[in-house]
Amino acid sequence: MEASNLDESYKAFNMLLSTFLDDLLIEIENDGGATAVFPNKNDTIIQKREEVKEMIRKL
Repeated sequence: MEASNLDESYKAFNMLLSTFLDDLLIEIENDGGATAVFPNKNDTIIQKREEVKEMIRKL
């Protein structure tokens, strides 16, 4: 959704959930970033990796 507002071309791809949680989110946090699950212009919540993992665990 947000990528469609950028000038650059981005493509979606599949990733194992474990790779997302244990590799990609760690890289993002190490780079000083954070995670926004389903971002939008009204009520986006920024979450740390452990918060995302806990949210998924409760599903």
